[in-house]
Amino acid sequence: MNIKYVNERKHADGKVYWAFNPPKYLRDALGVRYFPFDTIDEARKYSAKIDDEYIDFKRRNTRDFIVKDTTVNGVFAYYLGQDEFIDTAKNTKTSFRMLMRNVSESRLESSNVRFGDMLAKNVSNEHGVKLKNTIRENFSHHRAVHCMKVMRLIWNVAKRANRVQHNPFEKMRLKAPASRTVMWDAEQVNQFVSSCDENNMPNLGLMALMCYHLCQRPGDMRQVTFDQLYGTELRFKQEKTGTHVDVDLTQPILDRIEACNRSTGTIVLNDLTGRPHTRWSYYKQARNICQQAGLPDELRMADLRRTGATEMAESGASADEIRAVTGHQSRDVLNIYVRPTRGLAQNGMKKRFG
Repeated sequence: MNIKYVNERKHADGKVYWAFNPPKYLRDALGVRYFPFDTIDEARKYSAKIDDEYIDFKRRNTRDFIVKDTTVNGVFAYYLGQDEFIDTAKNTKTSFRMLMRNVSESRLESSNVRFGDMLAKNVSNEHGVKLKNTIRENFSHHRAVHCMKVMRLIWNVAKRANRVQHNPFEKMRLKAPASRTVMWDAEQVNQFVSSCDENNMPNLGLMALMCYHLCQRPGDMRQVTFDQLYGTELRFKQEKTGTHVDVDLTQPILDRIEACNRSTGTIVLNDLTGRPHTRWSYYKQARNICQQAGLPDELRMADLRRTGATEMAESGASADEIRAVTGHQSRDVLNIYVRPTRGLAQNGMKKRFG
């Protein structure tokens, strides 16, 4: 069994042990050193923990745009230092950096010049259209639309500072991508949680139930702490919007939390490392569990929020009651999450005709 950074070795007496022997780049980045483990399970968990830490290290230390002020990358560099970027949520910063790099590294049609190296003053509406088409071909329609929205925002910030004279992305017709509609059914959720338990990953099962029962994002549930528990209530601030949520926990969630180690602080831990999840670690693990459980490939843990909100609507909860749980500020935005179902149609007919 191959484990990253780990080799099987033997003592002089022939007893097997597992040596964690990190490469130089890992030693320099995290200060980790050689360490022997008596069991493969200990070595595997430690290796996974260090790998997650290195992924976080790379994201924190990603080189930003260091270029001439007059180029597109120069506009990006200026934006990264402004309050419009600095004051956004951590996840938004990560997303925006990714989209800016997609734009910066794009080459329009047969051009040998990266878009980021173009002079900002030369970027026209035609360039904007070509850029959108290029990103759509290389990635997706969804990515292209979001790239253009971010470009429009960045250029507006630069325009107010007189770094550019006009915004070539301002009047683009951006057809919004279709909202995601995938939902789980109750049996699929049970299959997923059971598979988590069978694979010794109870924390991942707990996280799924919290997303499903409480109609919350995985990114929030991976970060909630025992300090945010007040009896049977969970009170926290959503990372994406800053909305304060106060929601009652269901008995299945309370039963699982009771089995957790409160000394860790964070309620949901990475079952492989014993540490809080990174932004991507739970996603990868959930994908593996879905495959092992034979669940449809299209299911994502993030879809549990939509599923739970729709089930609340089917149960007769009002829009305001659902928003109090999900944290949505607008009924219009809530409509994206609550999907029309046969159950809702039946409830509507019963309320009308008895």
